[in-house]
Amino acid sequence: MQATNTEASVTARRLLIRTKFDLPQNELVHLLSLHDQVNLPFLECPVFEGQTNNGSSLGPMVMPPLESEWTLTVAQKKVVYKSFRIPVGGPGLKASEPPVQRKDGDMEPVFWQAPPASMLRAIAGRCKATHVISLTAGNGKDAAWLVTDRICCFCFCMSQEHVDQVWQTVKSSVLNSMLDAKHMNFDAEVARAFATGKKAYEAEVKAQQEAEPGKSKKKDNMEKKEPKAKKDPKPSAKEKKEPKEPKDDPKPSAKQKKEPKKEPKAKKKEPKEKQEPKEPKKPRHSNSESEEVISSCESDESSSDWGGGSSDDEPKKKTRKTRFHGGEVALG
Repeated sequence: MQATNTEASVTARRLLIRTKFDLPQNELVHLLSLHDQVNLPFLECPVFEGQTNNGSSLGPMVMPPLESEWTLTVAQKKVVYKSFRIPVGGPGLKASEPPVQRKDGDMEPVFWQAPPASMLRAIAGRCKATHVISLTAGNGKDAAWLVTDRICCFCFCMSQEHVDQVWQTVKSSVLNSMLDAKHMNFDAEVARAFATGKKAYEAEVKAQQEAEPGKSKKKDNMEKKEPKAKKDPKPSAKEKKEPKEPKDDPKPSAKQKKEPKKEPKAKKKEPKEKQEPKEPKKPRHSNSESEEVISSCESDESSSDWGGGSSDDEPKKKTRKTRFHGGEVALG
């Protein structure tokens, strides 16, 4: 038989395609029999719809992406392969370049050329196989499909690490089929026990989280958060709108800045507004004495104190009288 892989799935696994018409999509499946003719009843393919054991083709199959395969570091792969590891060489991405040297810490698939599990399942279904001996167990997906379909499978592995991986893959596949109500392996008791165990496990995890270690962590977190709570809260929108109290030294407003210019004028006017009439000093002489002084000044116009004697031609000098409390005084 000839098995065919889709071009897209094969291309996704390759970094470089060197020549045209050279993409390896087809695989040959050899069937050996002790009889001259294989006598099998008519059987439909359990995987690919429309195909039977009358045909000689198988597929098309979709190769799974390398990211979904079993991956290990280069150092771990050496432990899995043990003495079965055969180093291979070859050119790099370009024919003139040497191959890339891998490091022990680099991650890569354990099996680069592992076929999809649907391939072996389709062959076993067409041949009506009841027992399968697998010389290349690979990542264990083939064995998982066979055991889930109740076909006995005997696999050869390279190391104990390889056995553990295959056994874990088989157990997971069988358990999932027993929990699927549409599968022939469905078991109600197993599904009920699994659901009960799942709930119990979830309750146990929850109880552990609520245990004292968890509470102590919460307390520690609260203590760490306490200093933040002591900080003054941010003012609300109402508090922002309310007028703030004036500070000790508020900044002068525009009007206050203009006032100092007017202050000197106000200071000049203040003495006039606030000036009160001073009380006149009391005269050193009485009213009678002041009257005598005035009369003497008026009569004695020819004395030397007033600039000479009087004459009709010369104009008379005007006298100025000043009134004060207690009498009048004439001034020249």
